Amino acid sequence: MKDHVSAILTKLRVASRVQAALLAQRAGLLDERLRSEVGG
Repeated sequence: MKDHVSAILTKLRVASRVQAALLAQRAGLLDERLRSEVGG
């Protein structure tokens, strides 16, 4: 599983899952409940 996540992070050009979550938030991909958890 770790290799799979690492491959996704590499494709997104981010260094962590947190950065991936912020990228998703900025792209409008998160549901309203998740936005408040990520910091939006």
